[in-house]
Amino acid sequence: MEKEGLAMNNGTQMMAAINLETLMRSQYVMNAADLALGLTSYALQINYNFLKCNQENNYYKTINITLNLIGETWQTQQILQEQNKTNPKSIQSTFTIHQTIRQSIEENLKILEREINSTSDNPIIDNEHQSARSGGNFHGEYMGILADNMCIALQRLCIFSEVFQLSVLQIREDKKDQQILKLVIMFLTSKGGLLNGYMIPQYTSAALVSENKVLSHPSCIDTVPTSANIEDHVSMGAYTARKAIQVVQNTEYIIAIELMYAA
Repeated sequence: MEKEGLAMNNGTQMMAAINLETLMRSQYVMNAADLALGLTSYALQINYNFLKCNQENNYYKTINITLNLIGETWQTQQILQEQNKTNPKSIQSTFTIHQTIRQSIEENLKILEREINSTSDNPIIDNEHQSARSGGNFHGEYMGILADNMCIALQRLCIFSEVFQLSVLQIREDKKDQQILKLVIMFLTSKGGLLNGYMIPQYTSAALVSENKVLSHPSCIDTVPTSANIEDHVSMGAYTARKAIQVVQNTEYIIAIELMYAA
């Protein structure tokens, strides 16, 4: 079976190629986000008892991911912390949300694998029967929805990461020997006011999260007819794929800043 020239480089192949890079980078950033969550939860001295509830819901993998990241910290924290300590809801729900995002990445990889191993040519040239068949398999709707889905999932990851960065910047310590209780170590510096400490990186995170909010607005819900109205329904998948890779890049920066804070 021969290929017609335009069919070899239509937009769907380009969307699939960009989405593949987005998904591969998303896997790496998801692993980094899990590590950052483990370090941040330790820095915030949270009560890990709530993780027992996670074993009872459908996201059972969360508990295993968390234990692998925290390791011996789990045992130490259970001894040191007050058992009735209440955690912020954001930190408790994030362990489940991370697994939700991870599952979204895995499902999108399955869709993408099926797409790149399918025929998206249009028309399909059948040399044996000397015919050309035109169908709708060229359409980039799959790729457009996939990219929008990734934008939304990664943005959820960024929102929680930025919240945790703000929390770490306001860690309180007891200084009983100085008769100062709950001294706020603002911006992770002992010379607040004189030094900015880690204030500016959080500005960067806030700006990138705000940018992602705009980029995460679905593009595949739109369509603009082309080709003299012959192509009267367009997936908008090319732009969606381009903005998805920008979202994953912003996410990499945001998670990197959280890792820097938590460490």
